[in-house]
Amino acid sequence: MKQVLRVKHISKIQVVPTQEQARKYWDRWNAECRGNICEDSATAHLGFAVLQETRKLQLDNIDILEVGCGTGWLAAQIRPRRSYVGLDLSPAALEAAKRRVPEAHFEVADFLTWQPYGQTFDLAIIVDAIAYFQDQSSALKKMASLLRPGGRLILTSVNPTVYSRMRSVGPPAAGQIRNWLSAAKLKSLLIGAGFNVLSFYSILPEGDLGFLRWINSRKLNSAASVLVPKRVLERFKECLGLGQYFVAVARRS
Repeated sequence: MKQVLRVKHISKIQVVPTQEQARKYWDRWNAECRGNICEDSATAHLGFAVLQETRKLQLDNIDILEVGCGTGWLAAQIRPRRSYVGLDLSPAALEAAKRRVPEAHFEVADFLTWQPYGQTFDLAIIVDAIAYFQDQSSALKKMASLLRPGGRLILTSVNPTVYSRMRSVGPPAAGQIRNWLSAAKLKSLLIGAGFNVLSFYSILPEGDLGFLRWINSRKLNSAASVLVPKRVLERFKECLGLGQYFVAVARRS
């Protein structure tokens, strides 16, 4: 019997893929979306936000774990560090990661079944991947267990209020889990996993359907920019929680 996962916003029922189906999906997705990253892409902006948060922590000579590291696009930017371990389901993506950052350690692994053999970390990073876990609570609890006392977590996730109102976002592809989290639910899961949430905000306002069609109207925003600088207007939308990504920084309790 096939297990089903109820998902809001884009589709009511989604078939949970096998691990092999998930790997094929992420092989294809990484090749298409994370192969060559343009400086003005959403991915580049997301990576910049994560790097800014790592710099704020001022953690030198640290051990880092990244879950869902893909092609190593972020690992190549993180300096300095004592050690870096990157995990991903996609073998093809990790081949690219190894070529990009040969000094780092990458493993093809399902995080929930991965065995670190006693290793712990100062910082865990998960960029745009928590929404694709079937058991998000267990994933976050495992991350907490792998952090040393006072260790930090930097996490980003899509904002369902925005993503469900983007014309470019279609239904889930074969092999893709889509378990988007609201701000309230994500914070609740972090706290339940044993984290203290230090900061939580949204970035990159987007959306062209529903009420966001008007809020992000080019004509309206162009007219508003005469009085208010574009970045100030974007920051205001981000403060309202209308960015397409959430960024959370948390400390292990």
